[in-house]
Amino acid sequence: MDERGDEEERGDEEERGDEEKNMDERGDEEERGDERGHHAYDRDSDYDPHVWLDPVLVKQQVNNIRDALSEADPDNKDHYFQNAVDYNAKLDALDQDIRDTLSSCRHYTIVPFHNAFAYFGERYNLEIVPLSGLSPDAEATAVEIADFIDFVQDNDITVIFSEDLIDPRLAETIATEAGVQTLLFSPLEGLTVEEAENNTTYIEKMKNNLISLKTALECQ
Repeated sequence: MDERGDEEERGDEEERGDEEKNMDERGDEEERGDERGHHAYDRDSDYDPHVWLDPVLVKQQVNNIRDALSEADPDNKDHYFQNAVDYNAKLDALDQDIRDTLSSCRHYTIVPFHNAFAYFGERYNLEIVPLSGLSPDAEATAVEIADFIDFVQDNDITVIFSEDLIDPRLAETIATEAGVQTLLFSPLEGLTVEEAENNTTYIEKMKNNLISLKTALECQ
């Protein structure tokens, strides 16, 4: 009886030990999972959302809107499809206009205020050297500002771009120190009060950007 009791007690202790070990392992896994999730969130915070600056990618957005509206309102499906066809034709024309304008330029490097133009640069083979990161609120350090001034002067950059909804003083300071001019180059993240009152469109703002781009890159 005593031996069996001792064996049962040892068995209970081993079982409790296994359970505690498993709980520790699960805890470690959960902690590692939290770490992976945290790192994934950090990576997501660097995701570039500015797909709308590439007219070709905008066509996919138009098609997605078309499909969603058609599913929600099937009675007007033909209307949504025709609107998508018409607008995509305008985007094709815009894309071609940009390609034609940029086909013969002296420069192919631009210095926008923040890093919103990666998709645009990839589409049209431009080098993008932004003054700040993906967020327009990111602040440049004194060392970074000095580096930008050197870059602008060393690479024959003639224009630094400012934005319509952001304080232009950083761009103006660097432009003044480097001896170049500033022009407006909008990331289309919103409308000014005047633009909203005038119902300014995406196509119009992109064409205004193209005018600034043509000057900055000295296109023929």
